[in-house]
Amino acid sequence: MEITEFIPKKVNRMGEIFELYFKAIKKYGYRVDFSVEQYQNRSIVIDRKTFHSSFYSSCRSWFLILYFLFSLTFHQEKFYKPIRIKDGIDLRIPVIALAIYLISIEISYLSVLIEILTYRLKTVKVFDALINFHESKLTYINHCRLLRNFFVARLLFGWVAKLIVFFSLILSSIVSIRSILISRDNFELIREFITALIISYVTVKHVAFIMNILFIVMVFFIFTLEFLAARLKQPIDFIESYVYDPIKIVRIRFDMMQSFVKDYAEIIWQIDRINHHTKREFFVGECIMKSLMILTAYLLQKQKKIDTLSFFVLFLTIEVAFVFNLLFYKASDLTDLNYKFYRIFTIYNARNQFVLRNKLINTRRCYFSNILKHIKTNLQIQSFPARPFGFSVEREQEKKNNQTMDLFRWKKYHIEHVSEIFEIIFKMRQKYSSRLEFTVEQYLNRSIPYNLKTFRLTIFRFVTIWTTIIILLSTILVPGFDKFISIKRLEETHHVNRLDLIYIYSVLMVISWENLSLIEFKNVIRYRNPSNEIIIHFIQFDFDRKIPKQIQNDLIKNFIKQSYIFGTIYRLICYSTFFYG
Repeated sequence: MEITEFIPKKVNRMGEIFELYFKAIKKYGYRVDFSVEQYQNRSIVIDRKTFHSSFYSSCRSWFLILYFLFSLTFHQEKFYKPIRIKDGIDLRIPVIALAIYLISIEISYLSVLIEILTYRLKTVKVFDALINFHESKLTYINHCRLLRNFFVARLLFGWVAKLIVFFSLILSSIVSIRSILISRDNFELIREFITALIISYVTVKHVAFIMNILFIVMVFFIFTLEFLAARLKQPIDFIESYVYDPIKIVRIRFDMMQSFVKDYAEIIWQIDRINHHTKREFFVGECIMKSLMILTAYLLQKQKKIDTLSFFVLFLTIEVAFVFNLLFYKASDLTDLNYKFYRIFTIYNARNQFVLRNKLINTRRCYFSNILKHIKTNLQIQSFPARPFGFSVEREQEKKNNQTMDLFRWKKYHIEHVSEIFEIIFKMRQKYSSRLEFTVEQYLNRSIPYNLKTFRLTIFRFVTIWTTIIILLSTILVPGFDKFISIKRLEETHHVNRLDLIYIYSVLMVISWENLSLIEFKNVIRYRNPSNEIIIHFIQFDFDRKIPKQIQNDLIKNFIKQSYIFGTIYRLICYSTFFYG
């Protein structure tokens, strides 16, 4: 089942929803193609069409299992010895965990297949009853709730889980990728590279269903344990000695996480101190570069080696800093109120943050002035700077009529139908993802014009980013004396070291982001972007009645905010796993 098949049609009864759900369960849960009638009549046809998905999924899984066992058995010294983390956990643990996971999930699939062939699977009868359940037509509010919950659940359990599993499986093949770097023979280099490509392709195709959530927890637990062991320089034998004492294990992990949280708070404090003592005019890119430099330098000093969780924390902070500075320090909409709201989000006290979060959730009318009033009352924030940095009084006076940002000005959009929400998402994806300017009709008719108006944003972003890359590469390869002096001054000012290594990570981050944008651009130009098809479907899909006013704000928060949250999650996972190698 492709993603376009998950698009909800005009749902008139509950059975149609369970029909879609049963279709997804057959492909990703049972991996057998059959109908409810065939199961009830005990007439499932045993042929290639019925077991096509099960056969190829099992082949992919067992290919991965045999490859991992082969690398652990015959090439252990070659693969794992050069990349062992000093006084910590080596990379054998994620590979063994992945092999155990694949074996367990194949056993579970085999048991389900046996139950289907012997007609003992009770869930099929449950689906049959739900699909044939004759209920009166749903009310309009239930239409909206079903549409919202189905779309959000699809984002959560579909694309997010798929991307997490994909990049986690790619990470498990890092042994082959690293073996390429240490190989000397050209023939061996080519062979290992082809092996890595095959493993990557196989892992892309292998996507499980509900068990993905278990694998996500397992992978992140391994990453956390690996990071904490290297962080406190505890050997693997010490951790293995406490396996049979759960109380000591919990206590050790709690102490490790407490130390990590303190370090993270110190990083945030340094970033905030740099931002508020800057003499020059504020610029979003400048803040991101400073955040990147101070974070990476701090991690290099603390650990001397960047691992997966370190990169995850690094890019998490950068992404959060970018989003908040883009929204609340936006040059075109910057006001004194927005600056205060940005300052509120830089408070590090955990209790205040929970109070703030609860107030934002419990506020029914999400207007900016009401939010600010509740926050100031609860957090008791009395003093703020008179005006934001880097803007003159004249420009501030020009912005007095615009007291709220676009993000919190719900009435500006005049949203009355479901389709209007997706029109906003479509415009945002055009501007920040594909970097193209076209209309829905042009995309549907496959007639996007090739002119300057369509590609002007692409050209501008491309020139800007590659100018930045060239400047960074020139600084790395041929550092001038003035650059050397400026780096030394920055190190002395902010009391950090090794800032000369930061430009390398900056180049990698920018190139990876440009690569993702190029893939999105290519998919749109070739009209093969499934996300655009879903959004356009919802733009064209509309109810006869208007959305009631009492649920308009709820729809906006659930569609726009949550879509950006999930988008940020899989971007961060992509960054962290990409830079692991």
